[in-house]
Amino acid sequence: MEALNNIKTYLLQLDTFDDVETFSRLQEEVRNLIGQPGISIGITPFYFINNKFVFSAIHSVNSIFLKNLPDEEQKLKASEGLKNYFDDHQQPLVIPEITDETLLSYTFIEHLHHQGWKGIIFCPLRNYNKLMGVLEIVSDQPNLADEKIVNEIDVALPLFELAVNRARATLDAKIDKVIKEQFTAIQPSVDWRFTEAAYNFLLRQEEDEDAKMESILFDNVYPLYGSIDIRNSSIERNKAIQLDMLEQLDMVSSIIKKAQDETDFPLLGEIKFKIKKFKHSVHNIILSDEETAINLFLKQEVVDLFQQLKNIAPSVEEDIGKYFTAATSFVDMVYHHRKEFDESVTLINKAIAKFIDKEQEAAQKMYPHYFERFVTDGVDFNIYIGQSISPTIPFKDFYLRNLKVWQLTTLAKAAQLSNQLLNDIKVPLQTTQLLLAHNYPISISFRPAERKFDVEGAYNIRYELIKKRIDKVNIRDTNERLTQPGKIAIVYSQPKEGEEYLEYIEYLVAQGLLTDEIEQLELEELQGVVGLKAYRVGINVNVDKKTVSKLKSEAYKG
Repeated sequence: MEALNNIKTYLLQLDTFDDVETFSRLQEEVRNLIGQPGISIGITPFYFINNKFVFSAIHSVNSIFLKNLPDEEQKLKASEGLKNYFDDHQQPLVIPEITDETLLSYTFIEHLHHQGWKGIIFCPLRNYNKLMGVLEIVSDQPNLADEKIVNEIDVALPLFELAVNRARATLDAKIDKVIKEQFTAIQPSVDWRFTEAAYNFLLRQEEDEDAKMESILFDNVYPLYGSIDIRNSSIERNKAIQLDMLEQLDMVSSIIKKAQDETDFPLLGEIKFKIKKFKHSVHNIILSDEETAINLFLKQEVVDLFQQLKNIAPSVEEDIGKYFTAATSFVDMVYHHRKEFDESVTLINKAIAKFIDKEQEAAQKMYPHYFERFVTDGVDFNIYIGQSISPTIPFKDFYLRNLKVWQLTTLAKAAQLSNQLLNDIKVPLQTTQLLLAHNYPISISFRPAERKFDVEGAYNIRYELIKKRIDKVNIRDTNERLTQPGKIAIVYSQPKEGEEYLEYIEYLVAQGLLTDEIEQLELEELQGVVGLKAYRVGINVNVDKKTVSKLKSEAYKG
């Protein structure tokens, strides 16, 4: 009885199976329980993600069954064999002595035989008849692992099942935490509503097994939208592609010219002529079909040619080696200027996203609200605030106005930060800043398939329509883009919306964050949207070293 109590104590200490010290003590107590010092025990938990076996050294550190199997393929084969056996058998598998006959019957134990084990017992560990793992009892002497041990250990098996299930629950909780933090739109400000809906669903399911999850809707919330966009990112990306193509074509041309000095193959002249045409195309506006043709030429025709040239013209072998080194990347092309562009975009996006996340922590303390951001070539964010999101805290207009000042301030500081990042990036990319003023509440509902909130209702959809179309809008009767580096554009449709933000602008001008360069503009008509206006205000990007240090510290933190 003492051994059983000790086993229970040690198993309750195991949230995972990577605690070697506790497991060693547990093993000694199992030996005491069954009265057999010459045995060893192990536990193999079976973990499935998306109905597939997953293997982790952390979770199987005390598994005899998986120990010393060198790769996942062998672990998968052995595990599937053991699982398939227990899908058809409820009782433990007892093999007192591993013989040629048992190896034919149970091919999944062959590796244990090679490791020197002479006898083995597998005890299935289940949860509501679902196999969650196995307890292994092994011996390096034949006929020690027998039915007698199964009878002795039977009383402790429920404890091992409890431990395996607790370990699985711990893993599930960790996975769920990561999903919530990294992927889903479920944030602390709205998590209460999802918990409530889940509880109601469980209650309804007791009466109706076909019960469905209720819709999650927030009425009368005020939307705020902000965007920090990388200026001319498509143009800069295309420029980088062109420069890489020209660099690669020049390399090919140089090798062909050198090879012509050694051999008079007429095909080399034809290839050189083709390169000249391609370079002319790249120097001008390159069309998609031309880009495809050049890519095929470089990835197929040039590769085949160079493989032959290494034998025909030995003098270019070293140059060809250097060419393939330069062109070997995840795109199988020269990836020089594009790498610099991609790294520059990534640095800007990461820095601004982290900065906004940091600022958002302070904003949540003003009044709980729903916040989401998206990273593409720049960073966009949506905010929804209202009584329905935080029903326990009385909502006042004061909180909404406070968040609007935060929105304008954050965009200005993000512009200051991106201006300072010009010293840290290889491609001098600038950002533009934009926000949409909207003083009327809307409704949003959660879309389970997309795992995000969307607006509800025809009038509310107009807000989304405007939001999607203003990023590239021009000033009326001009070809000038509204958004410009070093400025914030504030789009509105109602005079009161513009007047409100004008008050905030004047305050931030007095604070030195914005300049007194304020323009009031009318915007071109967009499809389905007319009558939009905007304020455009300059940002004081020439900040002192202390401010620069603080901005970068917050952006690069973590």
